[in-house]
Amino acid sequence: MSAVRHRITAACKALSIGHVSPHGLRSYFVTQCRQSGLTDAEIAMLIGDKTGPALIAQVYGDLRPDHLLTQARRIRLTASAGAAGSPVASSPESSPVSPKVSDCSQETGAVAGVAKSLVNRSVA
Repeated sequence: MSAVRHRITAACKALSIGHVSPHGLRSYFVTQCRQSGLTDAEIAMLIGDKTGPALIAQVYGDLRPDHLLTQARRIRLTASAGAAGSPVASSPESSPVSPKVSDCSQETGAVAGVAKSLVNRSVA
């Protein structure tokens, strides 16, 4: 057993928590970084990974279901009439007039419902 693993095991016992591995700690850190908005390239530099962002995306590509659901709830689905009268998707940033909450509550609820069902499938 390496010195690092031995110290982590001792710390877990002292804190009365379950076993934690060095890789588990690294994975947790990378997940926290990704959910905080850091790019894979920035994370690779922070953890000293010379292979770069591709490995970060491949190995640590998961996000926690609660984070995914929170992000899905941020999606705004609004439509405004285009030049030809057809609906054009727009974001709150590109529209000079923000939609009322009541205008998009059904769409947001539908997106949240879809995200929740996807989260439930991935957890099961």
